Parts: sequence; structure tokens; C-alpha cells
Amino acid sequence: MTSWQPNGSSQSGLWICLSGVATVVMLAALVCSPLIETNLATQTLTIAPEDSAALQPIQIQPAAIGALRINITAAPAQNRWVSYEVQVRDAQGNLVASAIKDAGSESGYEDGEYWSETDLNAGLDIKSNQDETLTISVQVLDHTDPMGQDVEEPVSFIVSVTNGAVDSRFFWAGLFGTGSLTALSLRLRSKEV
Repeated sequence: MTSWQPNGSSQSGLWICLSGVATVVMLAALVCSPLIETNLATQTLTIAPEDSAALQPIQIQPAAIGALRINITAAPAQNRWVSYEVQVRDAQGNLVASAIKDAGSESGYEDGEYWSETDLNAGLDIKSNQDETLTISVQVLDHTDPMGQDVEEPVSFIVSVTNGAVDSRFFWAGLFGTGSLTALSLRLRSKEV
């Protein structure tokens, strides 16, 4: 009685096909993910130290894929640092989410060379399972110069709210992984021939 031996060529063809399909799926997800996003609001808030401002209440619906993403870009003057808190509250005023961020922009000359440091962007993702109205507010907690001295000038924040946002970093990792498997499968197949 002879036993059946799988053909190496057909197995490598299967691996090429499977990894190739996975690579195409990852590429399609990466390309299509921005298409399902819905911009709900974009607004610039100018806020004095120890004060707060809020966007108009936003009506959201649960997204099958993705989350509610709040992106905030602080715009302090050069050589200023700001600490601020973002709060998301429901229609009853209950706190849904909050985050504190330090942002700033600093530059100067040291040993004859110019240097600069900026950290201006922040984001907050929230997954909602029901239709609801949310209010997003930003409060300036602290505004200082590089020496840590309080500054009394207001700070601007660009706040954008998107529903159905997907974190594409995972798609890039998946595309790299499946693409590598496809390339490896093709290389092994070429050595068999």
C-alpha cells in the first residue's frame, strides 16, 4: 500500500494564493478606511488660561466599523507650553471620557545650532453603542513660557470630530506582514522550479 505524498508545488501555490489574498484585503482596508469616516465638526476654539470652551453638542450614531475620533491641535505661540483637558459629556452632563495633554512649541540656539521641539497634536477615540448627543469641551489648565512662568495670553485649539474613524496603523502592520509572507512564498516557489 502506498501512502499519498502531498505535492510541494501545490502547497506553495496554496500559500502564495492565501497570503496574496490577505495582502489584497489589507490593502483594500487601508485604502477604504478613510471613505467610511464622517466629519461631524471642525472648529477653532480660543481659550484664556484657566478658562474653557465647548463645541456645539454633536449628535452621533454608532458606527459598525471605527469609533468617534476627536483630534485636537493646539496652537500656542512660539516658546509656550500649555496643559489642557478635553472632556466629553453626554446629554445629561455625565462624563463619558476625559484626557489631559501637555502641548507646546519651543526653539532656540545652542552651541551655534538651531533646535526646535513641538508637540501639538492629541487624539481621543470613543466607541458608542447607541445614538446620543455629546458635548466636547477644552479647558486650559496651565499656560507657561520655557522657564515655567505663567503666561496670560489665550491659546487656540483646532478641534475636529469624525465618526467611523479607524486606526490605520494596524492595517499598515497587516499589509507589511502579509506582503512579506507573499514575497517569501513566491521566493520559495521560484527555488522549487
